[in-house]
Amino acid sequence: MKIVKRIYKVYKKYNPDESLLGYFKRHIGQVVLALMLSLFVTGIFCFDAAKTVYNKHGKDIETLFYTDDFDNTVWGIILILIPMLLCIYSMFRFGGTPKEKKIIKRADNSVLTQIIIILTLAGAGGILRYSGKEIYALVNKFILNNDGVAFLKFIGVLLLVTFGATWEKLIIWLKSGGAYKHPWFIKCFMAVLTGLMGFYLVEMQMGTPPNVIVKMIFFNIMYWTLLYTFLYAIFRGIKIPAFLCIILAYILGLANYVVLQFRGNYIMFGDLTVVGTAMEVAGRYKFHPDTPFFVAIGIFVVFFIMLIFIPGLKRRKIKPIRRIITTLIAVGIILAGSIAAFQNGLLYNYIFGLSWNYNQNVTDEGYLAYFFSNMHATSGVKVEGYSDKVAKNAVEEVLNSPDNIMKDYKDGERFPTIIVIQNETFADLSVLADIKTDKPVMPFINSLKKNTVKGYVNMSVTGGPTANTEFEFLTRSSMAYMPTGSVPYTQYLKQNVPSLVEVLKHQSKPYLTTAFHPYYSSGYNRRSVYEYIGFDNAVFYEEFKGKELLRGLITDKNDYKDLIEMYEKNKKINKDQPQFFFNVTMQNHGGFSNNKVNFDEPVKITNFKAVQALDNFVSLMKTSDTALIDLIGYFKKVDEPVIILFYGDHQPSFSDDATKQLNEHSLYKNDNDKRLSKFVVPYFIWANYDIPEYDGMHEGGLTGEYNTISVNYLASMLLKYSGVELTDYDKYLLNIHQYIPAMSALGYWDSNGKRLFSTHLTKPAATEFGQNTRHKAKKIDEKKAEKLKKGYENVQYNLIFDAKNKLWDVFLPQNKELEKDEKTD
Repeated sequence: MKIVKRIYKVYKKYNPDESLLGYFKRHIGQVVLALMLSLFVTGIFCFDAAKTVYNKHGKDIETLFYTDDFDNTVWGIILILIPMLLCIYSMFRFGGTPKEKKIIKRADNSVLTQIIIILTLAGAGGILRYSGKEIYALVNKFILNNDGVAFLKFIGVLLLVTFGATWEKLIIWLKSGGAYKHPWFIKCFMAVLTGLMGFYLVEMQMGTPPNVIVKMIFFNIMYWTLLYTFLYAIFRGIKIPAFLCIILAYILGLANYVVLQFRGNYIMFGDLTVVGTAMEVAGRYKFHPDTPFFVAIGIFVVFFIMLIFIPGLKRRKIKPIRRIITTLIAVGIILAGSIAAFQNGLLYNYIFGLSWNYNQNVTDEGYLAYFFSNMHATSGVKVEGYSDKVAKNAVEEVLNSPDNIMKDYKDGERFPTIIVIQNETFADLSVLADIKTDKPVMPFINSLKKNTVKGYVNMSVTGGPTANTEFEFLTRSSMAYMPTGSVPYTQYLKQNVPSLVEVLKHQSKPYLTTAFHPYYSSGYNRRSVYEYIGFDNAVFYEEFKGKELLRGLITDKNDYKDLIEMYEKNKKINKDQPQFFFNVTMQNHGGFSNNKVNFDEPVKITNFKAVQALDNFVSLMKTSDTALIDLIGYFKKVDEPVIILFYGDHQPSFSDDATKQLNEHSLYKNDNDKRLSKFVVPYFIWANYDIPEYDGMHEGGLTGEYNTISVNYLASMLLKYSGVELTDYDKYLLNIHQYIPAMSALGYWDSNGKRLFSTHLTKPAATEFGQNTRHKAKKIDEKKAEKLKKGYENVQYNLIFDAKNKLWDVFLPQNKELEKDEKTD
């Protein structure tokens, strides 16, 4: 009220004949607008605060601690004061006339100063709040433990308070042009401000700013300041570098915001190689903007407008040649320093860019810091102590062991038609949550008993990328030994590899091999990759005219119909040649929120009111299950041996509302168990001849047997049940499987389904997921598991990366070894 009285006193001095009420009436439009804006600002902040409290405590508001009460009270007062002051300021600032300049000036100096002080104190409180320490605790920690970070926090709070207290003088200084008499101040100020805005524009849209640890905030701000400095050296102005930095920061944050919604993960370095694939399927997803999206737009627009109106600095007249030389020197120094810092890890504070849960690392360390760390880790794959001799010895040691379970295997008993179906996003939600439906979701798969092996297979990815599952299956390799966030199809497969396809082509009775994907060939560079892997034919659909579609994608039913037609066509050309098909379907691709899907057999979740995306997904699974009836029915009747492997490529990525419902009905209490349960999908192997029978699916949910097999073992198991000639590599993998039943990018599991140790973490988090397994694997201690793991890592490195010393005699059937020079051309 003191501010109002002071401004009103000045106002009456220059307008003695007009009452305050008259002033309000004269400027009613501006008053209403100011009130609306103030209420809008208050509403946004209050909604965000209420959402935070609800997410923290749910409906049980009584669990609020006194710190929450105090925090809410303080912020409540702040959120009331700021709109009030903004309203008063708006009335006098925008409602004034040229005769009221002194009122406007008083409004500038008084109201803005109060707002800045309030925001400054709130910012200081925020630093203390997120640091989890009080001022005296920070000081004590600095004095007693020499904690530099604690000291910097303390000094930062003092500087903020001081800055707020002297803001009025700073405004006067800026208005008088004092700042522009010292260009160094403006340059430094813009560099730091751009760094702050860049950091917040990225992290705000990713929901991470309050969670980034303090020491990493400095690094994440530094990247944008460094980019600003680099651009300033080129453009020699303060506005263009700031414009470019802020535009890039906004786009980067928005891209991650969208990808996180669609796929559930942030963008890593390997994802940049599959941008084309992402754009092809982006239209299938539904975008749901929320608070961070609009707040980021607001920050971006405000800063953009500010840059437009601030005056630029006057350039000194320098000879062109001198300007070019100094620019080249400055740019060279910045680039050389940045590259050197990137190579030795200083640029990202030596953090480790590999993790099974890199979303959490991004939250802790900031997006760009972790991105650069991951970029460094994925740019070159190396194995300590590797040599082709070490790799070969690892294979021979296992195969020469008396425990070799494959020593009595009889090669080449039969050469059946082999069909592999990698079904897009085929998953069983009952492994995640307690879900009941109005009709069975997978009745046909559950009915398969005779000559059927089925269960759940461990994956290295969830939500995508599909290509990583393909890579693991076709090369019999594990993402456990590949950098986190990498996509081998687009990053590492640049030469021919001894894949499952080559194994079948080099049988004593060679196979005709066909890859079939009813979508565009550009996805994940498949056309080139399939050539490196060795397929004779690769069939893609660049258009879908005349095909049966569901949600704009070719149905599994249509897919299998086309596969059968290819099989029959090939049989007519060469009746005696066995065939191999690798079919990657498309029907169940992500984007499940569409309300207008005409299912033949829609399925509804009955034990809670599910969002549309969940009902759509279980309906899609039912549709896929039904399509298998015709496929299996057809090959039951053919007069030659046929074996079919079916598995999902990964679990789906849902929108926030669907994910929230699954979490609310999760089968697990432990967060690690919840996450691990997202990395298993159903599989089955069926044959029209006798093979051993095994059911690891049971009734799904908690009755299922998990951690019994992973994708890298599936091909070798398929070859064993096929009866074809096995390679030493496949026999080696089947032996490792008896000790380490499952391995993936998440870690390794023992014979009891217990997670032994993680790929990239020294100590794995405690988990219970999968410990009900009844898998009959041999007991093993950690020391032997580590030895097997290390041996496998060397062998896989030889298979994927060592072109000069490839162990072709290990990777291909020994009856027909492929010459080195033929494969390295």
